Amino acid sequence: MRGGTGPVPPGSLANTTGTPPAPTPPVDGGAPSLCDYVLGLRGATWENFGGIRWELLGCLTLAWIICYLCLIRGVKSVGKVVYFTALFPYVMLTALLIRGVTLEGSKEGSLWFITPDWSTLWQANVWADAASQVFYSLGIGCGSLVTLSSYSNFRNNCHRDAIIVTLTNLFTSIFAGFAIFSILGFLAHEMQVPIDDVVESGTGLAFVAYPEAVVRMHFPNLWAVLFFVMLFILGISSQFAGVQAINTAILDLRPDLRKQEKYVVLGICVTCWLLAIPMVFDGGIYLFTLMDWNTASWAILLIGIAEVGLPAWCYGCKKFLRNIAEMEMRFGCLLHSYWWLSWVLLAPITCLGVFVYQISKYQLGYYGTYIFPDWANAIGILIGLSTIVPMPFFFIRQLWKGPVSLLQQR
Repeated sequence: MRGGTGPVPPGSLANTTGTPPAPTPPVDGGAPSLCDYVLGLRGATWENFGGIRWELLGCLTLAWIICYLCLIRGVKSVGKVVYFTALFPYVMLTALLIRGVTLEGSKEGSLWFITPDWSTLWQANVWADAASQVFYSLGIGCGSLVTLSSYSNFRNNCHRDAIIVTLTNLFTSIFAGFAIFSILGFLAHEMQVPIDDVVESGTGLAFVAYPEAVVRMHFPNLWAVLFFVMLFILGISSQFAGVQAINTAILDLRPDLRKQEKYVVLGICVTCWLLAIPMVFDGGIYLFTLMDWNTASWAILLIGIAEVGLPAWCYGCKKFLRNIAEMEMRFGCLLHSYWWLSWVLLAPITCLGVFVYQISKYQLGYYGTYIFPDWANAIGILIGLSTIVPMPFFFIRQLWKGPVSLLQQR
């Protein structure tokens, strides 16, 4: 059975590795001022990428070995492992929340988290960041949700599952927000600075602000281990979905390889491991930022437009809704009209509007006070384009082949 993954915890992880931050662009010149040991910024630049960090290479290798061992038996093994990877972060978040609310300054941090700044709603970039964050948090456009849902039983209520996953993701983000901002409030109180100066986004939040908060707590070693075990679990669960999406695509294209699935998974894991090695150099955070800058923002929006446009416009939204109704589901007139309006008009137009805005306000990549050179930004744009270039090629290829009946596909 191609079963789903249950609750999707990456919503909490997206707060640490989500879309690129959008502070005031720094002034050009100079190496990064942050030389944090974890990030490895030891004066590295794009021209001087630094040396390999062997401890990070070891962690990277271990992560992919664990991922392969969990996937070696295919989706059946994933279904068992995911019970732990999906539930353990909630246990950790609960522990962090209980500990966080007992700290001095936690109330101020929580209030800062839930107090809206209405003036920001008039800023278009806030809505653009929110749309990109929803894509990243829910895993939309990455292929993993479609892949894992394809393993479900035909009579599975996918409409119910979609609502559960969305609400679970929303709950997780809010729950994690209270857990983290209570600790950040404590950190702001200890440092005697406003919470705005403590809150960071991107990798700085996961590897600088959080560790600094953890070391100021009682039993810091214990909390540090538990916190980063939680991050590891969230990361490895994301690896499962990504690898399985690639694996399923290969096996669907080459059904003769199904008996050799473990070798296909091995090839995917080894390839991903090799591609990730440049990120464990001293300047690896620059490559990570560059890829995040150009894939988890504008590129994924185009993929989302294609994903909703194909069934809604090319296949036919009404036909698609009838197919869903065949799974022992019945849509009322109101619900039927809502989904038609969302898939045919609202979702594509919204994504397209956000995409146009992001392109019109596109900034060259930077990290801290270090602005990336033009050639590095060109590589980043090419990386973003590489995720969407296959779509028109396959579209033209399918048009060239002409319509193919189901009997011919079999």
